[in-house]
Amino acid sequence: MCDVGGFPMRFLFRADAGPQIGLGHVQRCLSLAGALTDRGTEVSFIVSGGENVCGRVLDQGIECRSLDYDPGSKEDARTTVVTARAEKANVLILDSYQIDDTYIATCQSAGLAVVTMDDFGSPSSIANLVIDPSGTEGDSPEEDRILRGPGFAILRREFQREFRPRVPGPVETVLVMMGGADPMGLTAAVIRLLDDIEGEFDVDVVVGPFFGDIGSIEEEVGRAVRSVHIYRDPESVDGLMERADIACTGAGQTLFELAVTGCPAVAVGYVENQRRNMGVLAGAILPVWVDEHDRTGLIEDAIELLLVDTSVRTQLSQGALALVDGHGTDRVADRMIGLARSFEGISS
Repeated sequence: MCDVGGFPMRFLFRADAGPQIGLGHVQRCLSLAGALTDRGTEVSFIVSGGENVCGRVLDQGIECRSLDYDPGSKEDARTTVVTARAEKANVLILDSYQIDDTYIATCQSAGLAVVTMDDFGSPSSIANLVIDPSGTEGDSPEEDRILRGPGFAILRREFQREFRPRVPGPVETVLVMMGGADPMGLTAAVIRLLDDIEGEFDVDVVVGPFFGDIGSIEEEVGRAVRSVHIYRDPESVDGLMERADIACTGAGQTLFELAVTGCPAVAVGYVENQRRNMGVLAGAILPVWVDEHDRTGLIEDAIELLLVDTSVRTQLSQGALALVDGHGTDRVADRMIGLARSFEGISS
């Protein structure tokens, strides 16, 4: 049991989810929470996104409360401090784009150590620890409190291991996985274009919990000539990634999970925070940036290249395995344990 001053070490997570941002923030916090509980600590959550999101956390056997206020608001900060005080938390982990330094300072003034997730390369100037897996050595500032680079990628438990290098052969399975949400409706478009591409391969499609237009996906599957399998919000996806010869994926947290499996991927970006993921994993993916005017043309070109060129697939697979080794979650958890030891906990 990890303890501070004779009391169990306690971590409180405050994370966002929803149709526009998906489930990645909550999921990586759950992954980190698992590593912390493995080390004998106690964890709990406050989440936005509704009761369904809170239910996913509760299903993991973790205490969770659903946020009743706008993320980043004064009421949000007040709720977080009150919860931390009641639970005698040592450390607060924030995974939200709506939280600023004023919010952080409010929590620190109550005695909490604050850890933030940085997806934009603009780390909080006052957070006690910043986790930035999309950062590079050239980013500024260089500080020991910033855990920067793919070596600190927080992955689900099933990805916290080393995967075997791939031996490219004929492509038999293509995985389509846009993340927890698909606000641009790319999944249906990719199913359609894959059906028009030559080749003897099946298609596995993962539908996330915040997908809106499921009907258009089902229509494309019904029209498809080749075999297309839909997996709705599966409990685990490591088996699907290992089976896939190539993938077409959103450029969020899923990208790091594909990288650790060595799966060559076309990474599709459409929101600004994804540019850094695509940049730091440039040696492991074929990056494609899309907008409302051209959603599939560049994707089709990239997929066709992976289908026919085994040397490109080999290069991307080797690059992915070199960048993401599956041990980032443990590295982050160990640093957070060290941080917690320096804080007695929240003031009463």
